[in-house]
Amino acid sequence: MSFDKQNSEGEKGQRGRRAEGLFPLFPFSSFLRRIPWLLFLFFAGLSVRPAEEAPLSEYQVKSALLLNFARYSDWPAAAFANPGSPYVVGIAGRDPFGKDLEKTFERKTVKGRPFVLKRVSGEKEMRACHVLFVSSSERRRSRELLEKISGAPVLTVGDFPDFLDHGGVINFLTKDGSVRFEINLEPARGVRLKLDANLLKVAASVRGKYE
Repeated sequence: MSFDKQNSEGEKGQRGRRAEGLFPLFPFSSFLRRIPWLLFLFFAGLSVRPAEEAPLSEYQVKSALLLNFARYSDWPAAAFANPGSPYVVGIAGRDPFGKDLEKTFERKTVKGRPFVLKRVSGEKEMRACHVLFVSSSERRRSRELLEKISGAPVLTVGDFPDFLDHGGVINFLTKDGSVRFEINLEPARGVRLKLDANLLKVAASVRGKYE
């Protein structure tokens, strides 16, 4: 899959497919308490491989998490033109993923919808996204960027400190040597984005709540 091209194949067989491995990310001593987290990554299409193989890179993990954010979130019906409209995943700023994002989303669907990946910069493009990853290159103007898409049902995902303080919904962070994420439900609730309880359970922290 390349940017601006749709995926067409469903998820059939995805969960049993061998992907990029998992255990090298986590010390065995903490394995049991990480079971929910491991399962969450597994359902993004990652599977276990021998520890002697190379561990997942940071952005392989983050790519898988972006897919799961879409899988475990619900958008208002008005966010899609029709039942077959794709999810639009946008990258604002410098793209740190390389080919990892394309490989992760290739031929994937969620709830019958394929994915389109785009690099975006303008307000109109960003507001048309369902998931918007805001690169660390945009940290200085992140507050301004988020204000431009205020009111639009966009699941914003950041990659730097203070992203949630500026109005972002999800932010990546490093915790105990692994990639995790934190959630701010207030902006999500404001645009009628519903994050599944299973997503909240594996977050490092959750701000706010649904009423």
